[in-house]
Amino acid sequence: MDKKQKTIIDEMDEFRTLLIGFTVLRKKIIKGQKLTSEEDELFGSLFNEISIDAGKYGPLIKEITGLETLHTSAGPQDIWNWALSSAANTLVVSALDNCISATSRTIGTLKKDIDNGLRDKKTGNLLSLQISKVEATKAFIAHGKGGGALLKLERFLRELGVTPIIVKDQPNLDRTVDDKVQDYLNEVDFVIIFATGDDVIKGKEKDIKQPRQNVIHEIGLAQKTHPGKIIYLLEEGAEFPSNIRPKVYESFARQSLDEAFIAIVRELRNWGFITAGTIRSKT
Repeated sequence: MDKKQKTIIDEMDEFRTLLIGFTVLRKKIIKGQKLTSEEDELFGSLFNEISIDAGKYGPLIKEITGLETLHTSAGPQDIWNWALSSAANTLVVSALDNCISATSRTIGTLKKDIDNGLRDKKTGNLLSLQISKVEATKAFIAHGKGGGALLKLERFLRELGVTPIIVKDQPNLDRTVDDKVQDYLNEVDFVIIFATGDDVIKGKEKDIKQPRQNVIHEIGLAQKTHPGKIIYLLEEGAEFPSNIRPKVYESFARQSLDEAFIAIVRELRNWGFITAGTIRSKT
């Protein structure tokens, strides 16, 4: 197959294969085992090719997995430098194993994102997104304490062109809380359940973190008003009640909402609220 016809998945698969082969030989050297002349020649060839490819694919692996450094006694060090280092110690092995694992995770994420239309299959670059509706798309956000993570979610939606509806920020207009929630649910195009573990439920074996009761209540309302157009986001370490647990949800950490944002984009594309176009790199 001509290289120009290969997808980024094909290229990354080949890169991972080279890394695995290089690692096998590198571990033999570190253990003091002598390479055959053929292995020695292969080792040099793999070293040269991986050194070039690490510069090409390293930034993409870092973007997707965060892999950049290796923790050493001297502090964080560039992981690719260690992976290709001539030092004969366990840090080199650890660096190589981490690079292989991160490359595998990158391939998995790329496959998922490409299938969902989020990345270009040739380059792996994220695609630009545009709202396809003339009227502003509105999203009802059911939330607990929220805090900074909720502000990040609001900002992300606005950048997509979606208007986030936070009930507490809307005028009361002499309504009851239930009427206010119901009125704004009726106005929106879809619902995001932003479930943070704010309530602690005492259990027999361990305490369980669950979303606040208002979030559970709003899930029930949203399931009636927007069946099929609800995005469930659940904070890591928290659990939904048993009646909601079977729903497919995306886990998130308050410090990093990247996976949650990708899940939102995936659903909006599926519902036809956004379309994608390739981001062209500057030359």
